[in-house]
Order: sequence, then structure tokens, then C-alpha cells
Amino acid sequence: MAWITSPLLAIYNVAPISIFMSSGVLEYESIPFREIEHSIKILIPIGLITFNALILWYFNIWLARESTKRNLTSSMRYVLALLFTVILVFALTSLSAWLRPVPAQLENFRYYPFVGMVANTVFILIMIDLIQSQGKRAALELEKTGLVAANLKARHEQLKQQIHPHFLFNALNTLKLLIKSRQVEASTYTVRLSRFLRASLTQGLEDKMCIQQELSIFKDFMELQRVRFPDAITYEINLSPMTINRGFLPAFTFQALAENALKHNALDQNHPLHINIMEKGEEIHFVNNLIPFHRKSSSTGIGLVNLSERFRILSGQDISIDQHQQAFNVKLKVIHP
Repeated sequence: MAWITSPLLAIYNVAPISIFMSSGVLEYESIPFREIEHSIKILIPIGLITFNALILWYFNIWLARESTKRNLTSSMRYVLALLFTVILVFALTSLSAWLRPVPAQLENFRYYPFVGMVANTVFILIMIDLIQSQGKRAALELEKTGLVAANLKARHEQLKQQIHPHFLFNALNTLKLLIKSRQVEASTYTVRLSRFLRASLTQGLEDKMCIQQELSIFKDFMELQRVRFPDAITYEINLSPMTINRGFLPAFTFQALAENALKHNALDQNHPLHINIMEKGEEIHFVNNLIPFHRKSSSTGIGLVNLSERFRILSGQDISIDQHQQAFNVKLKVIHP
């Protein structure tokens, strides 16, 4: 800002005198630089005033920093800045008068440097105040954004903790039954459960996961559920390689949707549950058939509310649910990095 405005201030200071002297009102044959309106000669005063303006800029920048450190008021800073300006202009005009006396025709302009440089100082002070005010406003906005982000992260962590207890409760009950009756299958089930829990612990720290990782966890989860519901669960995945490798979803999205489908459908060998994960445009559709219970089941809806809230936190978007008589479709917007 200092380097941009200093030449502009110099032009603004030189322009009135240049115009006045070039108007022919004064006879200034003996005035030095009588051709001051000439483009080359006029660069000399512009350069000098630009240099002076830069001195004022850097002094006031230093003064603003010192005012912050020493808790000086704005009024005191303005007084010190104007006092420095007067001393600087007085020193420069005295030096100039000693080197080259001011012609009588320009005697009335002897106060003009004081007026011009004081005006420059006031302009610089106002600009510095505006810049500082904008900086403080930006700092407050940044702090506010940081607090909002921390709050959202805390909410997200709380929501993630709601995912695992339901699965662990069912998995341990299933393992207990297998150990009593089918020990070979219990061993295989334990290996799969161990692999699934390891993935949950290592990748569960992430807010979102690549769809490839999501599918890996989903497949392990579904294979574990097949032990609980033999011949009553099938699933199909129809996603493009680009979506699988480059797309992201909130962690454990597919597992949460699969748990929701298992919980709210009366599946058995005669009425199997079929899950189809397909891609339509930029959306992923998680579709399962509906197998209604004979009696009305109660549902808290925590699973879908949890997933919806996590989508809003991570991407600012929501999931879309489309339920028909024979199908339940959850539409997910892919999150891109």
C-alpha cells in the first residue's frame, strides 16, 4: 500500500503548483525549473515527494506497531505522527532554502509543503487504521471459523461413537452361539471379526474414507451378517472404478445403511434381503428391498439421522431417501477431495 499510494500522493501534491505555474499568471523567467510543467523536469519534485511519503508511511507503520506494544491511544499516535511530519518538512524545507533560496514569486507557497505533507500524513493514518481494522475483523472471523470447526469435529466424533456399540453387541452374541454349536465356523467368524475391528480402529479415526475402503469394510460386515442370517442376505456392487478410487463418504456409511436395512426388514431364507449399491450420475444409490414385519415395528431412526448429520457436517449436503412399496433407496452425494 505504501509503494502504491506514495507516487499518487506526490502527483496530487505537485499538480496544483504545476498547473498554476504553467497557466502564465506569474512571470517566472528567473524561477529555477521554469519548465516545471515539462514531463521530465516534473519528475524531480514527484520523486522527492514520493520519497518523503515513503518515509511517512514507514514511520507510521512502525508507530502503529509500537502503539500496540505500548498501549498508546489513537490520539497520541496521531499527535506523534503529525509532530514527526512537521519536523521532517521543516528540516527538508530549511535544507532546500539553504541550497537554493525560494524566489520572491513563490514566497506565498512557502507553507504549501507543510499543508501537503500534513494532508499526506492524515491520509496514511486513515489507511493504516482501515487496514488494522480489516485485519482485526479477519482475525475474529478466523477465530470464529476455528471454533465452529472444532464444534463440528466434536459433534462428528460423538456421532461416530454411536456406530459401533450396536454392531459389537450383535457380533458377540453371534460368536457366543457359534462357539457352542459350530466351532469351525466360530474360528472363521473370529478371524473376520478381528479383521473388521482392526479396520474400524485404524480407519475409524478418519472423518471420511475413500469409497474403496468403505466397500472393503462393508463386505467384511456383510460376510459376518451372513453367518447370523444364512441364505437370507445377498448384495451387489455396481460402481465405476473412478468412483471407487477417487470418491469419499463419511466413515462407515455403507455399514450404517446395511445395519439399518437389517434392522427394519423381516428377512429369512424364503424372503432374503438384497442390497444393491449402484451409481447414477454423481450419486450413489444404496437400495434394498422391503420385507415388512407382520406387526408394526418401532424405529427411532437414529441410524439415518446420524448419517444425515455427518453428511451435513462434512459436505454441507444431506442424504436423500426415496421409499417405495417394495424398495428403500438412500441417495448419497459423493464427496470429492
